[in-house]
Amino acid sequence: MSLTGAYKLVLLALILTAVTDIAKAAEIISLDQASETVAEIDDSDEALLDELMGIVDDATNIATSTRMNADFVPGTVSVLQGDELEALGNRTVWDALALVPGIYTSRGRGGQPIVQVRGINFPFSSGNVKILVNSIDMSRESSGANASILFFPIEQVKRIEVVRGPGAVLYGDNAFMGLINIITHQQGQRLYSRVEGNGAVSGGGRITFQDDQQELRLSANAYGFSNDSADAPLRSSAKEDRQFGVFSLGYKGLDLSAQVGYRDYQQNRLRSRDRNEVFTARQQFSILPSL
Repeated sequence: MSLTGAYKLVLLALILTAVTDIAKAAEIISLDQASETVAEIDDSDEALLDELMGIVDDATNIATSTRMNADFVPGTVSVLQGDELEALGNRTVWDALALVPGIYTSRGRGGQPIVQVRGINFPFSSGNVKILVNSIDMSRESSGANASILFFPIEQVKRIEVVRGPGAVLYGDNAFMGLINIITHQQGQRLYSRVEGNGAVSGGGRITFQDDQQELRLSANAYGFSNDSADAPLRSSAKEDRQFGVFSLGYKGLDLSAQVGYRDYQQNRLRSRDRNEVFTARQQFSILPSL
């Protein structure tokens, strides 16, 4: 073999080696890209699954006393999420109820909130819409009045469950036209305040504590509101103060809770005060021995 032929063979071998290395590198790059694509698909599928599970977990027991998805409840039920309501600019539960079809909100001469269901006005509506806070009745047994509780701040609300229609079979008197259940936050910590253009000042916060080893749970929500230029009829002035609080303590099977709401409204020489106070104690125990 001539020297020129040997050079050609060596050159050809080098070219083949380079081509092989390039092919292997391209294959590695393709595998990496494929792995990244698969990872992106997995992340996307996981996000879609989380969203789907969030929809499935959107359950309520307000209409049937058994936990069901809100879309399958045999009744006219609306569930409003607190975070979404706050993002929309709602300040109170009363503001948020205007988003529910079939419910009209207004205020009386004393500044008290009024809820009308399907166009029927007081006393057949506002006095017959039962208000629950954490599934505990906060309406007055004597008249069904629920004025001050509807001013519950949206920062304390996790969600609002609304039944449009009779609920007296499950919840008794004052639920003939509808039912509203306000679920408050029981976890997390937060401080908030607001200064409004009409001179109103409000603020509050929540704090929680939990010890799984001792089976101890503690949560507290508190809110205050003051306005020296409150809403009032023409040619009159008014002052308004509100305080709300939700406190709960759990130890093993014992649950204690206190829910209070105060509203003081003074218009010229007239003054009205609303007070709602509910204290509950529940003890859970097993009558069967654990296996």
